[in-house]
Amino acid sequence: MRLLTAVLLGSTLFGYASSTAAAEPLRPAAPNAECLDARKVTELHQADPRTLAVAEQGGRLFRISLAQDCPQLAAQADASLLAAHGWVCNGAPAYVSSGQQRCAVSQIASLSAREYASAARQRDSIIPTLDGVSVREARRRNFAGSSSYCFNPSMLRSWSEDGQGWWWKCRLVTPARIATTASN
Repeated sequence: MRLLTAVLLGSTLFGYASSTAAAEPLRPAAPNAECLDARKVTELHQADPRTLAVAEQGGRLFRISLAQDCPQLAAQADASLLAAHGWVCNGAPAYVSSGQQRCAVSQIASLSAREYASAARQRDSIIPTLDGVSVREARRRNFAGSSSYCFNPSMLRSWSEDGQGWWWKCRLVTPARIATTASN
């Protein structure tokens, strides 16, 4: 009886698995070795309005040239590659999509790691950034008799002296910690 139950259960599971596998169409192999697998894209950087640098999960790197200017395409969180069966190849229709914007791919080429890093660096150079800000207090001649210079030396992390004066870093102290430190 146990053998019959095991055989029936096994044949049922096998039939279900084979019907599920038959329902999913098999993905064809890449048309050639130079194709990008759009399903395995891990990084997408936009070097300029017509050029994208793409990293694939296996470590392969590509440059995608677009047919028209598509600024800020890769800056969107939903940017994706669209191609038949997920293979982006030269000569086959493919698109980069982001929101309502869809841009045609005109060419794809392999990149070296150095070229990929250069494209990513170029992307960073076109993003507007603010100038750095340095805030310093004017140098005092000596310590003066003020409670603002009192601190617990155990809270001191580091200190330094330069031509402008002294500076130090202390651990963050909460009001509760100050109360317990003062009572000790």
